[in-house]
Amino acid sequence: MAKRKQQNVQIERQLKQRKNLYRGIGLLVVAVIAMAIGAGIWAYRDRQTVLRYDGGRVATTDFRASFEWNFQNNPGAREAALDWVKSSVVLRDRAITHNADLTAEERDEAIQTIANWRQEERDMRNGFDAMGYISNERMAELFMTGPIFGRLMDIYVPTYDVNEDELAELVEEHIEENFHYGMDLQVRFIDLASLEEIEEAESMLGTMHFDDIVRQFSDWLEDDDEMPPTSSLIGLMPTLQELGISGEAQEFLLNMEEGEYSHIIELMNFEIGAPIYVLFKMESVSEADMDEVTDTVSENLIQTRRNEIFFELIEDWIEEANFVVNPRGYNSI
Repeated sequence: MAKRKQQNVQIERQLKQRKNLYRGIGLLVVAVIAMAIGAGIWAYRDRQTVLRYDGGRVATTDFRASFEWNFQNNPGAREAALDWVKSSVVLRDRAITHNADLTAEERDEAIQTIANWRQEERDMRNGFDAMGYISNERMAELFMTGPIFGRLMDIYVPTYDVNEDELAELVEEHIEENFHYGMDLQVRFIDLASLEEIEEAESMLGTMHFDDIVRQFSDWLEDDDEMPPTSSLIGLMPTLQELGISGEAQEFLLNMEEGEYSHIIELMNFEIGAPIYVLFKMESVSEADMDEVTDTVSENLIQTRRNEIFFELIEDWIEEANFVVNPRGYNSI
């Protein structure tokens, strides 16, 4: 009897030990599964971060948006895209510090601009949203930084003291390269589609008043109509360039003296694929106002130097931020 009781105790002990063993194995399995799930969640979250810095973290989607929007996924531009993200982040962080972030109105306008762009992209891709991974709001914060850029530059680089010797040198270079800048060059011209007619008009130059030649060959101008006002050659130049004026012809026109006629200048109407032939007469030449030229060059110099100094500050802010690239997030794009 005692022996059987002892055997029962031993059996109960073995059953208890086995039960504890199974429980331990179960807990171990649960722990392993939990660790695997946790590791998966951590890995997923880790891939969502491309940069860590003293002020926080930068989402991988920000880098992806920069890479796609600014650099069209060019493999050679990955570092440039990352640098751009750093600049955008420190710029906005600094704006928030100075209460110079986008105003409510600017934010709404920026978001609408992004929304319009996104819709245009969808229309071209049959409804596919290529940047559906990032919101319009975040896109606006990243890419529509013009207003905060200007406000921060006004805070950090409000002005620049012009070096007079540098300014004088730039004015001289400007006049040499753009001698016509600020000049008032008034011209009258006749344009015809027929080479024979324009050659006939050219043969009359010097024998009759240019206005009369224009009247004779212009169907739209009646004999009793007043002549239209002269045109600014500088104002006409963009149109002439669109019509394919040669560099030599352009330089000739800009150097014409008062009362001088041009040779026949051939242009091209690209809409109809046919040439246009033009004769010019320089009606008047007024020299540029040097004070105005100097003021313009000075303003450009000040703005250029302010930009240069401000961009150097942005580089300093990036260095101070201590950005660290997260390889898992960076390599996921």
